[in-house]
Amino acid sequence: MEYYITFADMVLRVVRLSYALVALLLCALLSVRCARVMTPEGGPKDENPPRLVRTKPEPFTVNFTGSDVRLFFDETVTTKEFQKFVEVSPPLKYPLIPTDRGKSLALRFTDTLLPNTTYRVDLSQAIVDLSEGNKAMDCVYVFSTGGRIDSGLVVGAVRDAFTHNPVDNATVQLYVADAQKELDDFPAAAARVKADGTFRLENVRENAFRVAALVDANANKKYDLPSERIAFLDTAVLALRMPRFVDTLGGSDSVKLSRGGVTERLGGRDSVFAAEGAVAGMGSDTIRKEYKEQNGAARVVLNMFSEESSTQTLLKRERPTAGMVQFVYSSPPSGRVQVEVVAPVGANFIEEHSKRGDTVLLWAQNPIAWDADTLFLLVRSFRNDSLNVPRPWVDTVRLGYRQKKLGEKQTEKGVADTGGERLKLEILRAERSSAIKPGDTLVIRAQQPYASVDRAKFRLISSADTSEYPFTLVQFEGRPRDLGITTHWPIDSSFIMVVDSGAVRSFGNNANDSTAFPLRTYRPSNYSALHFTLVNVPDPCILQLYTDAKERKTVRQVVVPRGETKASIMYLDPGTYYLRVVDDRNGDGRWTTGDFARRRQPEAVRYYTTERGESEIKTRANWEYDISVDYSKLEE
Repeated sequence: MEYYITFADMVLRVVRLSYALVALLLCALLSVRCARVMTPEGGPKDENPPRLVRTKPEPFTVNFTGSDVRLFFDETVTTKEFQKFVEVSPPLKYPLIPTDRGKSLALRFTDTLLPNTTYRVDLSQAIVDLSEGNKAMDCVYVFSTGGRIDSGLVVGAVRDAFTHNPVDNATVQLYVADAQKELDDFPAAAARVKADGTFRLENVRENAFRVAALVDANANKKYDLPSERIAFLDTAVLALRMPRFVDTLGGSDSVKLSRGGVTERLGGRDSVFAAEGAVAGMGSDTIRKEYKEQNGAARVVLNMFSEESSTQTLLKRERPTAGMVQFVYSSPPSGRVQVEVVAPVGANFIEEHSKRGDTVLLWAQNPIAWDADTLFLLVRSFRNDSLNVPRPWVDTVRLGYRQKKLGEKQTEKGVADTGGERLKLEILRAERSSAIKPGDTLVIRAQQPYASVDRAKFRLISSADTSEYPFTLVQFEGRPRDLGITTHWPIDSSFIMVVDSGAVRSFGNNANDSTAFPLRTYRPSNYSALHFTLVNVPDPCILQLYTDAKERKTVRQVVVPRGETKASIMYLDPGTYYLRVVDDRNGDGRWTTGDFARRRQPEAVRYYTTERGESEIKTRANWEYDISVDYSKLEE
């Protein structure tokens, strides 16, 4: 029997074949998708970090000549912000390139490795498991381009030079001892500071090093930005030899390591090389403790500080209001800032400096100044040259201001009358307490400098019987917006400081509204007092009290002159205080920061503790406390 294939049959077969091909293609695509690494669903949450099981080449390889390393883990891993968290010591000039593939991670060195150098690659924060993002804690790979593994160790902490709080965003860097200055060359070793401020530099040469710590804003290992912070030691530090551990557990799954030509066998699941040099059954805390106790590892303490800018720069110049010009400098100007008005002719200003001295305010004294749309000024000051020597400097300044349309009437001179903006007054509080204490000067501050003061419109009135107390009204040199009220304050009394309307006027002829400030004094028995006997203290020094154990902001202080061994702080509000002693080397009555270029450390600060280790000074009302402070026994 003969079969004939019609045209319709041929078309049907082609269609069926097409369907088959499409089905095969879909199966292939699905199989590829199924081959992707996916996180398994269900089951308990994985909280175990990925564990390094082997490496190629082996850990502690010597005479390394390659450019690639592969690490193998017990689960699928990936990188997390690798370039930010990976630590390589000595640091590389060009980045280490990672490639993760399943349970392995390849590392490629794009930099030329130094000869006869031990490298330490810490991946603890840069590698996570794929399922839960657990970090591969204590994951470190060590190798050497020479014939031995260096075993030097430097440990310590970085703290703020003034508060002694730990600094956790710094990098500690080692430099060969014969280097002319730290941070001029690339570091011989580096390590990131931990959250508690501590650091460990391991596998460095057993040599003497200069040590510096840096908050490196631009990540170039150099101190070259004004915003960066620095710490350094005056003397070199000798890297001590790391302890050598002998495996006592063994185990068939042990990993063979080569350490400085000595072959050791580390066994068990915990025996893979870890960041603390951990071996089987011994945790990092144990190793740190044993090393400190048995090997006497030196603890390096670095005091971190921010420098006062050595290059004086005018950061900002502006005219925020018609009657005020503001100049902000990077540091307090050397010498007095003098302003000469070029135009308009006849404009006059009065000068005010901020407490730190880095901001200068110029207040207009006449209508010619504040009515001008544009001011042309010559600002004469001093700036430091390249040798940090102050030199005369002249800035030509042009500042405009667009006058706002005011609804009030204008006087003939174009000055707003008292129907315009009112001059606001406030009381300055030096402490957290609102009460006036014996010997205090009450300070009243205005928004603008005082042009005129009518003493007759100030009254200090008793709240009990409306009688008036006598007082003295004082003005402060260089503080044109402040007025002081001094008197023999009556104890345990309530009274009101009344400032009648029009008592003060600004140069813009703005006057104050009638204002009343309620005031209060207490009996001396409401307060406490501290009397200090000082032993071995710096000469001179500063005693500072603070109440916040974390922020450590000064609330009261007393400057102890040369030769004095007694000091007191009176009229303290009852509460808990802490004490620090500042070595006021330059005698300026304040803590002075360091200068790296001049190799000048910050002024030393020590914090008071009792022989029992207690730092709190608890005070009660109507109590006086005698406290002995032996500076030599305070923690440095």
